[in-house]
Amino acid sequence: VLPLNYPTINYFFEGIQYVFIDNKATASGRINNNACNGKALLLHPQEPDDDLTQPVRWLKYPPQAVFVEPQHSLVGNLCHDRCPACPPGCIPVAPLTKTVKIILPNAVCINGRSNITNLVVKRTTIPLGDGYAFTDYYCQGMSFGEHPWIADLRKHNGYVNRASMAVVLPRYPRWSAFRGLAKLWPDGAERARQEVIQFYWRNAGMSESLVQEMRRLQALADATEAKLLATVGHLLPPELM
Repeated sequence: VLPLNYPTINYFFEGIQYVFIDNKATASGRINNNACNGKALLLHPQEPDDDLTQPVRWLKYPPQAVFVEPQHSLVGNLCHDRCPACPPGCIPVAPLTKTVKIILPNAVCINGRSNITNLVVKRTTIPLGDGYAFTDYYCQGMSFGEHPWIADLRKHNGYVNRASMAVVLPRYPRWSAFRGLAKLWPDGAERARQEVIQFYWRNAGMSESLVQEMRRLQALADATEAKLLATVGHLLPPELM
């Protein structure tokens, strides 16, 4: 229900790259589509302490601000001098609330009220867009060279596409170039380790339909080879003879 460039989920780690999605402070570089780097968070006063048991911390409340460093503007210590929590060279980006009216295709009943045909929805988010996006489609011939590969490979409730795994794995030259966003399993958790291994082993296997198709193609190839050998005595096309 938010505009397309307003995120529904915000992620943060120190150094994450964002783009500004509004023009709230053009003098400090907060200009639509300008890049910036996340440096710190100012948490909500009611945010509970991190129990340090999970590899990723999910906040219970939106932070009061995300402090970002604009990539194309030097802002100095103007914000830092007024708010010590703001790192030098950064500006704050506070949550933004948008109100959107939704027209329903059919009347509904909500909380005892009938014939409701439209809703007014308020959504609060941090107005920062993703600084980059990546897909492994159409990149079979590409390489990241010496740049590190960053990914979250933890086991999840869905599945990993086998074809994507085949494309992803050759993209980086060595394991030392890989950077995981989180541990695949907690230290010493042997059961969790085995679950992760089985998860990838299961998703990497060929489906029965794919096995049958491979066998069919192999049988056709064998039949073609036998026919060529029987008729012309070799497998090379004429232009290579």
